[in-house]
Amino acid sequence: MRILKSGDIEIRIRANLLALLYFQQEFDDEIMSATTVLATKIIATQNLLEGKAALFGLDTLDMAAYDFEALNWASIVAPGVDILRLCWAMAKAQAKSEGTTLEKFEAWLDKVEGAKMRDLQVGVFLEAVEGFFRSNAVR
Repeated sequence: MRILKSGDIEIRIRANLLALLYFQQEFDDEIMSATTVLATKIIATQNLLEGKAALFGLDTLDMAAYDFEALNWASIVAPGVDILRLCWAMAKAQAKSEGTTLEKFEAWLDKVEGAKMRDLQVGVFLEAVEGFFRSNAVR
C-alpha cells in the first residue's frame, strides 16, 4: 500500500489481485500488459535522455529486476492516461480493503482534478511494478 500526495489531494493505492480485476472490468484491458507497455515507454525515454538506443526487445525486460527507482524521474513524463488508469484501479482495490467504494474512472478523475502528474507517476508506477511483478526473492 502506498499513499500518494499532490497538494491537498491524497490517493491511497494498492497493487493486488483486485486491482487486476478492476482494471479489466473498467478498461477491457489487461493491467500486466498495460504496465509492461508503460515501462517500455519510460525506459525508452530514459535511454534517449542518456543518448542510448530507445528500442529494446520486450523479451529482455525483467520487470522484477529492473531498477525503476534509479531512473531520472524528473526528466520523464509518463503517458498521463496510462498512469491515471493504473492509479484508479489500485485506488479502487485499496478502497475495497478499507471497506469503502470508489466511483467509476471518469467520476474519480473529477475528484482528483487538481493532482499533478509529476506527483503521481513515480508512486503509481513503482507500486504497480512492486505489486504485480514480484520476484521470487524473499522481501
